[in-house]
Parts: sequence; structure tokens; C-alpha cells
Amino acid sequence: MATILRCRYVITGLGAFGSVGLLQTYWRPGTSPGSTADATDVSTRANQAYFGLGVSYQQVREVDALDDATGALTGAFTSAALATVFGSASGDQMPAQTAYVVKATTNLLVGPRLLKGRTFFAGPTESINAVAGVPSTGSVTGVAAGFTGMLTGGGTASFPVIWHRPGGAAAPVGTSGPVISYQVESNYWGSQRGRRF
Repeated sequence: MATILRCRYVITGLGAFGSVGLLQTYWRPGTSPGSTADATDVSTRANQAYFGLGVSYQQVREVDALDDATGALTGAFTSAALATVFGSASGDQMPAQTAYVVKATTNLLVGPRLLKGRTFFAGPTESINAVAGVPSTGSVTGVAAGFTGMLTGGGTASFPVIWHRPGGAAAPVGTSGPVISYQVESNYWGSQRGRRF
């Protein structure tokens, strides 16, 4: 069992009708079972942006502490207030479900497979949609740099993890593994059909 922190940002202004989304990341706190300093650190490092005008990412100040083995809520910490992040890319908004696919890798084996994760990072505009209908090279580089920046440079020793939820024959007990790298898919846009909280 390990404590993990759940950090969230509410996304507003997506697509032509201003849809709402959620960016959610998981972290191992620098000091178990977590602290206000850890909550502020992870919220600050998750505060990365590369999206269009009219899109904003608003911090949820309550950072939940969870038992990664069961998913049970074990506590919560209130982060310092951070400024809302506003997009700066020009051009028409792409559909709300259009997102960069950010792939995270770990060194942790769960059953016969390495634990990996994906984040759907929404809010791109037509100006960063290449001629072939794929993310532009510059925007892929920018998003990758933003996510990679979460791995270092924090105010605490907290670090991002991928959480494998409990359940299934391969892992009836949940676990989490440190992220060692992020990559952004350059060959297509992603679309997340459902979300688990």
C-alpha cells in the first residue's frame, strides 16, 4: 500500500459550445501521507498549457489522498491558490473531444505487462492542426516539454505516477508506478469516450 495524491484541473471553453472537461494526474507525495506543501507542488507542476484562446484550466484546490491498493480516500490537502491558466493559441477551436494523446511509461510490471498510462489533453485549435490532420510538430514538442517538466523541478520530492486501479485477475490489488517518461502522439488526435473519477 502507498499513498497517492489526485490532482485535478477543470477545463472550460472547449469546442464551439464551450464544453467542460477534466485534467487529472496522480502523484506520490514527497512526504507520506502527504502535506499542504505536496498538494501545492503537484498542482503547480500539473499547471501546463498548450491550447486555444477561450480555453481555461482552473485548479481544484482540494488534492485527495488515496490508498493505491484499494482506491479508498484517506485524506485531503488544500493547495495554495494558483492562477487560472488561459490558452493562447490562435485559430478556430477544434471539436471538444479532440485531444493530444500523452503517453506515460513506467518500469513497473503488473502481471505480464509494463504499467503505462494515457492522458487526453484537450483544447487544440485549427492553427496547430497540420495539413495532414495531425498535431503540428511544434505543438507536439511543446506539449511533451510541458508534461516532461512535471518530472523535475518541484518544490517537494513528489513525483507523478500511473495508478493501476484494483481489480481483475492480473492485479486484484491496486498499485502505482513512477512515470519515467512522457511522449505525445504525433500521428493522430485522440478522443476519450469515457472518464473514471
